[in-house]
Amino acid sequence: FDAAAATRTLHRRVDIGIAVDTEDGLFVPALRNADVLDAAGVRAAVNRIRDQVRDRTIPAEELKGYTISLSNFGVYAGRYATPVVVPPCVAIVAAGKLRHELVPVMGGVETHRLLPLSLTFDHRAATGGEAARFLRALLDDLFYAIAHAVKARLTYDEKSHRDLLDELNERLVDKYFVNFSVFESMPDVWAIDQ
Repeated sequence: FDAAAATRTLHRRVDIGIAVDTEDGLFVPALRNADVLDAAGVRAAVNRIRDQVRDRTIPAEELKGYTISLSNFGVYAGRYATPVVVPPCVAIVAAGKLRHELVPVMGGVETHRLLPLSLTFDHRAATGGEAARFLRALLDDLFYAIAHAVKARLTYDEKSHRDLLDELNERLVDKYFVNFSVFESMPDVWAIDQ
């Protein structure tokens, strides 16, 4: 967002700031071109960023230029947060503290680990509707990435569609602590054990 011209710029690439807390303070290096990285590429880039911050070898130009950032404040405390957005960053997605919570599931109650997510954004750069649709897309992408990984492990013999869904749900709950009903009933909370 350009405050002087009162205009916003839509960028062709996705550069994400990754908040890294250190004894010397917070560093937010950019994970460049995140939109074209696969899971292994993201993991390698995050490891590289973390190591460069730890070793203080990260170039100064890598500490700027991102338009959205990620924070994991929940490592320390708190469920939700309202981080301050500092331009040119226009949004921050923050993960709160994992917790156990009772969740209604198909006529019963189960205990699941839930990871609350907060989204703070600059209203000059995005409307509330755009931010809500972004959060929905983020949750959908997280859900489908995990579901796809689990589904790829399922065996497709003579099982019915319902049996496959039940098995997928069971594996999501057992392995990833994700449940379809939790996801559908609580769109602002992602149930995943990292």
